[in-house]
This record gives sequence, structure tokens and C-alpha cells, in this order.
Amino acid sequence: MTWREATESDCPLLGAMNHQLIADENHRSTMNIAELTERMRGFLAATYKAILFEEDGEVRAYALYHPYEESDLYLRQFFVVRGKRRVGLGREAVRLLFDEIFPPEARIIVTALSHNQRAIAFWSEVGFDQYCVSFERLPRKA
Repeated sequence: MTWREATESDCPLLGAMNHQLIADENHRSTMNIAELTERMRGFLAATYKAILFEEDGEVRAYALYHPYEESDLYLRQFFVVRGKRRVGLGREAVRLLFDEIFPPEARIIVTALSHNQRAIAFWSEVGFDQYCVSFERLPRKA
């Protein structure tokens, strides 16, 4: 698996994948793909970064994150395409985030909808600890 930072030209793809994420997690958002695409443009124009994970020349997953306070990162969205879940691809993408993209001293914060038991189990399995309704990953030791 390879990764690259998304650019403005990737926003339609990110918007479409975000639309699938919203549906798959049974989120309350009613935004359509066009609205989500524009929201992605706004995110990337501000402080957010999106990472696209590719396999066999196809985008299989993405992560959207931004700095949160001084040494923290907020992982706002993480999505693996349908048909590629539960085969280790998400774990590999998270490993790449931790090993190659996120600074090792960063505390990573991610949230999951309380009814999304698969997400809660996934984040626990890849090294996050539950904290209130949120999850956090403490910095690695250098």
C-alpha cells in the first residue's frame, strides 16, 4: 500500500467517499456529495490534511486530520472503501499514519459514534484507549 497527500483535485473523490462514510456509520448528516466536496475543499484550504491510501493503483482509504491544540492531532475521518474492509487494509493504513505521517510525539484523538460498534472495536484494536466518549492514542516514546 502507498499513500499520498490529497490535493484540491481529489476533493470530488473525497466528497464521494465521505458520503459513503456517512451512510455506512448511520450518521445524521444530510449533506449530499456536492456539499461534501465543497466542505472538503474548505478543510484542505484551512488546516486539514487528507491522506489517500492506494493499492493496485486504486484509492482504497483516506484519513482527514488536523492539528488540535499544541501537540495533538484530531483524526476527523477515516474510511476504507466497501469491499476492502475486514482484510487488514484499515490496520495497514493506520500503521502508515503512525509510522510515516503523524509525528511520534503527537497524541492522536479520534471519535466514533456511540452506536458504531465496529468503529469502536477497530480503534481499540489499533491502539487507542477509550476516554469519555472519545478515544486517544498517547504519544510514542522516542
